[in-house]
Amino acid sequence: MRLAVDTNILIGELLRVRGQRYFLDSSHEYFTSERVLSEALHELPRRIRRMTAWTTTGREELERSLAAALNIIDERIEVIPDAYLTAWEAEARLRVPRDPNDWELLAVALLTEAGLWTADADFLGCGLPTWSTSVLHVLHPA
Repeated sequence: MRLAVDTNILIGELLRVRGQRYFLDSSHEYFTSERVLSEALHELPRRIRRMTAWTTTGREELERSLAAALNIIDERIEVIPDAYLTAWEAEARLRVPRDPNDWELLAVALLTEAGLWTADADFLGCGLPTWSTSVLHVLHPA
């Protein structure tokens, strides 16, 4: 299965053991845009800092989780350069009129012929399969 992965999924799933196992499943291919990756790389360390304040998990374990997440990004997620997305921009913007800032991820999905793994309802009705985490894990387990 080919999936274009949104920021909310990268942040939410890469810090979970379940999510890391899913990303490591070699039967799936993962793609994202440079902007989505940049947002995730900015937010993941912030999320770890916030988690240390409210979880009983030790700082070292959280840091290992972050390191594992960053390794998964490097090893398993193909980042599509912005230059390849411009040819798909007009069509992608038409398909996500509620939030035109989402066009890049949709362009990634169009270019790579992938479904969208997202929790963002703005992609519903865009003409491509959109997957929630819960349904994806049930129908396509890792």
